[in-house]
Amino acid sequence: MTLPTRSPQLAMSRYFGIYALLSFACALLTAVRPLHFLSDDGLFYLIIAQYIAAGQGSTFNGLFPTNGYHPLWECIATLLAFISRSRASLLAYGIFVQWAMSVATLWVVLKALRSSFTPAALGAFCAVMFVLFVPFGNLFWSEAPLSMLFVALVFYMVAAEKPIPYAVLGLVLGLAFLARLDNVFYIGIVVVALFWRDRNPRLALTCLICAVLAGIYLTTNWFSYGELMPISGAIKSAAYRHRYFAGHLGTNGLLGLFGALALIAINVVQRSSRSSNYRLACFTLCGGVLAHAAYVWALTYGDTTWVWYYVQGYFCLALAVAQSADWLQKRYAIDFGRVAFAGSLAVSAAIVAAKFLLNWSWHDPKAVAGSWRAEWTNEIQRTLPDDHSVLVVVDQPGFFAYGTTHPVFALDGLTMNHKFEQALAVSGMPAQLQTLKSSYYVGPMLPAGAELHVHFIGLYGRADGQQIVQFFTPLRGIEAGCINIDPSTLVLARRMPEMIAGGGTWGVWKLTPETLRPVPCPAGRVNG
Repeated sequence: MTLPTRSPQLAMSRYFGIYALLSFACALLTAVRPLHFLSDDGLFYLIIAQYIAAGQGSTFNGLFPTNGYHPLWECIATLLAFISRSRASLLAYGIFVQWAMSVATLWVVLKALRSSFTPAALGAFCAVMFVLFVPFGNLFWSEAPLSMLFVALVFYMVAAEKPIPYAVLGLVLGLAFLARLDNVFYIGIVVVALFWRDRNPRLALTCLICAVLAGIYLTTNWFSYGELMPISGAIKSAAYRHRYFAGHLGTNGLLGLFGALALIAINVVQRSSRSSNYRLACFTLCGGVLAHAAYVWALTYGDTTWVWYYVQGYFCLALAVAQSADWLQKRYAIDFGRVAFAGSLAVSAAIVAAKFLLNWSWHDPKAVAGSWRAEWTNEIQRTLPDDHSVLVVVDQPGFFAYGTTHPVFALDGLTMNHKFEQALAVSGMPAQLQTLKSSYYVGPMLPAGAELHVHFIGLYGRADGQQIVQFFTPLRGIEAGCINIDPSTLVLARRMPEMIAGGGTWGVWKLTPETLRPVPCPAGRVNG
């Protein structure tokens, strides 16, 4: 039995058209209810872009500068901020610009695959890309769509059956580094693989252009902040805490790692069914994923389980499924591509509906919290004086900054800088908070005897509703003092989902001179 043959070009156009249309619909729904879809970290870019466009420099809160972001998407976000009139319009502009990036990414990769992939393989590839990257909407406003576009361009140039444009490749590799700094693993493996294959001295031009682009950013970082690595990346480095081989890939990392290993195995087994250039493109991509996974495991300490760390691995998974679909069609005469694409659309529609209507997520599978982000930030905005008092928050700083007019002091340190971290170690957090004219602490309410420990803070519930807040410097984990939160200063309280630090009930407390007076820290307590 044989299936009717279809043109790969026609299949590519159909799958691409459906992908573009339905992903646009998801982008539109995300723009309507962004707090049901977006990740908290993605909103850092938006807030910083507004400050830069307003002439206040690279800052998340107007209190101190920050380099806690990947630079290329921040530059684009800042350009969008110059033409937007509100946060809502800026957010929508960013979503649709990134939708265009995601569609361009798919088109570039499909062009690389169309000469050697059957319609079944193209359909399966689009199916996996759709279900992994579209319905959750959590990659919008992160650096991931831009990073994937440049990764796709590199993949296309390596896989193409024509000479490498070395100058263009150097530009693309440099921009890939600026889009997401840990693309450096993929970049290095691409350069080594091309040298091994071609031995062309013009590859030196590629390296030079890439190094110049990366060097400009790194030199600027060094002179502005005294460090090469941005604070958001440094906080996750094991080098500052000397705790090696303790990194966590999480579900996303493990799935990406499986995709890379599967793609390697398939291309080794099916050695004769693909061109050597395509296989080299796959091996370099997989090598980047494996090198990055090894780095995360051995040299990171922190929260490294989120999906934007592992989009290259998801790319590998989509390619592995596509080649498997091709094999299934040839062996069993099953057009697995159509089946997979139809299934991915059905699953994606259910995910989009659940997120849009119920604010469902993996972390809150029963969606019991409802639209808690918008409700909580609206309540804070209504209750607190509109005097630009600072919110000192334990978790979700992006949502608090987006949903209110208050500057946000994020205790996790991702939007601080190295010099501010050093000042915390010398003077302590209470002294830093005392410099704020008016501020509120936003965090979990712990019952007597309960404790909560994360890498930048320790909370201890005491009798009569009091609790001690113990601060640590986010980068090195040095103790930075303790304060006592008194229930008499409580302004608001609300039940939170378990997906945020501490879960349970969160409160908003007015920070007074008495509150900010340092108190003895619990004896024998160390940073977790």
